Amino acid sequence: MSSVVKRFGLAGMPVSQSKSPALFHAAYHGKYKYELFPATMAAEAMRLFHAHGLLGMNVTMPLKEQVLPFMASLSEDAALLQAVNTVVLQQDALRGYNTDVQGVAGALAEAGVTVGGRRCVVLGAGGAGRAAACALAHAGATLAIANRTTNRAEAAAQLFRATALSLTDALQHSDGFDVIINTLPAAADVAAHLHLKSQQAVLDADYANKPLQALCRNAGATYIDGSRWLLHQAIPAYRLFTGEEPDVKKMLNLEIFES
Repeated sequence: MSSVVKRFGLAGMPVSQSKSPALFHAAYHGKYKYELFPATMAAEAMRLFHAHGLLGMNVTMPLKEQVLPFMASLSEDAALLQAVNTVVLQQDALRGYNTDVQGVAGALAEAGVTVGGRRCVVLGAGGAGRAAACALAHAGATLAIANRTTNRAEAAAQLFRATALSLTDALQHSDGFDVIINTLPAAADVAAHLHLKSQQAVLDADYANKPLQALCRNAGATYIDGSRWLLHQAIPAYRLFTGEEPDVKKMLNLEIFES
């Protein structure tokens, strides 16, 4: 007698190059299904969720904020950030979580980077940027948030008693920060204007493109690529999906984590 295979997935745009399916399959040795669902609108993502009988879905750009109205309830971090990256069907209702906060904290801790009392700046004030700011604020950092549109940086800064900066100012004075977290998609543009020195640490949300890596190496700064953020946000998300512990050692054997 065969049992129904539990199904999960990732929605957003673009998702075709995502490493999440490989990560999930490694986590549970392929016993569950994990599929990609290209979607630019939350309504379409939620339609696919139900049509495919999913029990959980990771959501990425541009859906992290769009899915909020479809959630019956939110975790504390998701409610604070007004951004969701993990949707779970619980008791026939959708609950939204934000495990990006744990992703940032885990990536920094793994690299031995402490932020309490240190000057930190987050580049970007979208869903990922607010999650990074939340992780830093929880850890007691002296925090600044910069964005291309300053009013969005100001709105994010109010959540965490942080300083709001224009992106230009943050990049011009980037050598004055101990920790820099980049969540802006065009990392090459950031790298062209970033000033680094030794003893600094840089965490980049992007794990596919690494223009900041060489910059850090030349400056003697610590570079943490987005694969570590991906790993540490995935672990709690997969626990929420399945109620089981993922096989982290198996996950770490994937090519994405080879440096």
